[in-house]
Amino acid sequence: MWFIAGIIIGTAGVGLAYFLSKNKVSVRWYEAVLGIVGVGLVVLGIHDFLASISEYEARAAWTFLAIFTLTGTVMLAMAAYLPWARYRKKNRPE
Repeated sequence: MWFIAGIIIGTAGVGLAYFLSKNKVSVRWYEAVLGIVGVGLVVLGIHDFLASISEYEARAAWTFLAIFTLTGTVMLAMAAYLPWARYRKKNRPE
């Protein structure tokens, strides 16, 4: 299951890189780091959630999901918003 998830995440990453280069969107190094860490936290949160549920630890599962996945989602939102805002500002019609 995690092998397939890794293939999907890798394919999405390559597709995103192709889309950004095709549209000439510049991404700073810290935005890329925010995105990578955000994806890692979301995957870690989902993995820990599923592992805790399989061990019948529902409270720990929901705590892992809330802490890791929400933090990762915020980081992913920041990593997506910063280049989008810069691209929008650069291409705004006057």
